[in-house]
Amino acid sequence: MPMRMLPQPYPGILKSLGLGKLKQLGDPVSRDTDVLATWVPSSGDGTVTDPSSTTFGTGTASRLAFYVPGNVYSDYPGWLPLYKALIFQGIPVTVTKNIKFAKNHPTVIAYQALQSKYMGTTDSSTWSRYVSDGHTLIAIGMTSSDTLITSTFGVTPDMTTNTNARKAIALNAPIASVPASNVNSQFDLTNTNDAQIPLWRRDLGTGFPTIGYTVSAGSGTFALGSYLTNTGANDTKQAITIKSTSNGGHAIAIGFDVGAYVGESTGGRTNGIPRSYDAQYDPGYDNIFRMIKTLYSTSTPTGLVTSWPVPGDKG
Repeated sequence: MPMRMLPQPYPGILKSLGLGKLKQLGDPVSRDTDVLATWVPSSGDGTVTDPSSTTFGTGTASRLAFYVPGNVYSDYPGWLPLYKALIFQGIPVTVTKNIKFAKNHPTVIAYQALQSKYMGTTDSSTWSRYVSDGHTLIAIGMTSSDTLITSTFGVTPDMTTNTNARKAIALNAPIASVPASNVNSQFDLTNTNDAQIPLWRRDLGTGFPTIGYTVSAGSGTFALGSYLTNTGANDTKQAITIKSTSNGGHAIAIGFDVGAYVGESTGGRTNGIPRSYDAQYDPGYDNIFRMIKTLYSTSTPTGLVTSWPVPGDKG
């Protein structure tokens, strides 16, 4: 199947900024790292030099590794807007298909990677050890029923999306007995716009597709976000969960495709998710990125981030 090409910015603009082109999915990639997307520096004379494995090898391991294995990049094209959104939020990111390369970073986003059809025979043990060794794994769209995976996250996934009922994700207040829940202390939980991530597609009469998680008894897993139904009551399944290890490891499960959500929630009333008609800033869209940024910066000792491109104290 031919690779889909990404639109290129105007070359004159790139040259004036000293930049090259955006590496295409169909271009040769590093055999060692299988990097999918990165900005390629220009030599200054307008020519472009493709990156090599040596180029990627010189980068620090403090970057957030964005793991997009197998055919995920084509099955779930939302990986690209998610990658761009992370960059815009000031998080240094490297995108890779190689699990060995990804696990060398203190924080990994596994994008749709923890589904049985994309997992290798040793993936579950690799990620279980990764978290138990004190690292942070953020899984988007995790549906695997592998016992090592479910015990690592402390949840059981439910593929029933309940799109006719789930209207938002309500962020839960942190509790002292679960230190990792403090990631939610940055949100104004008294303000609905800041305390909820909207999911309801008013123009379609359905919610954004979701996966629900049941927290395993005695696992110590905390629900960072719970689904709200159209009646305002909590759903029986959880939306965002976190389980921590004694040595600082974290396993976070996010039950919706954040990449696809980026495009839909900020697409100018696309399907009716935006809560206003005048394109005003809505912190609810950014909440998941604020959460990821905090998890990354607190889990990566040498991780550096840039300032938030959002209004006021939201970020």
